[in-house]
Amino acid sequence: MLDSMRSCTRHGLKVKVNIVLGFPDETFRDLLHTFWFLIQMAVIGVSDALVFLFEPYPGSALYDQLLKEKKLPPPSDEYFLALMCGGDLTQSVSFTDHLSARQLGIARVLAMIVFYAVSYIVRPWRAFQNLFRILTGRHETLLERGLANLFGRRRAKEEPGRAPSPALKSA
Repeated sequence: MLDSMRSCTRHGLKVKVNIVLGFPDETFRDLLHTFWFLIQMAVIGVSDALVFLFEPYPGSALYDQLLKEKKLPPPSDEYFLALMCGGDLTQSVSFTDHLSARQLGIARVLAMIVFYAVSYIVRPWRAFQNLFRILTGRHETLLERGLANLFGRRRAKEEPGRAPSPALKSA
């Protein structure tokens, strides 16, 4: 997989990846392997890495297993809505006996910090490119869009009566 990503970045393609943490059998050692993988991806030039926590989807074998083990509540509208609105960095649930929800939440944030820190150390100009695209509203990565939304919400709170930024509308 790394060879494929390396080849794509060498040919000028923007490579974006999604990583999922917290599968039922995942251990701390598995998290360390994931961090190492993220570091390798940053070094070879992957442009965007998002880290999500495992959420079992109805109809999957893992969903049925966790439901049977009573690690999931019975199906409900709230559960399905939470699946559709996933990605909240403040909410963490653990489906593994090896890591707590808090540990997974911290690992998720740290994983993204590690990826982008290594990426900016290896390619410092990327930080300036990200900032430029955030300021001009020409987002290419979900990180840029997320930061633009965050700054737009802050500005709207600080300036009563101000309309939300265009970045908020595009997300």
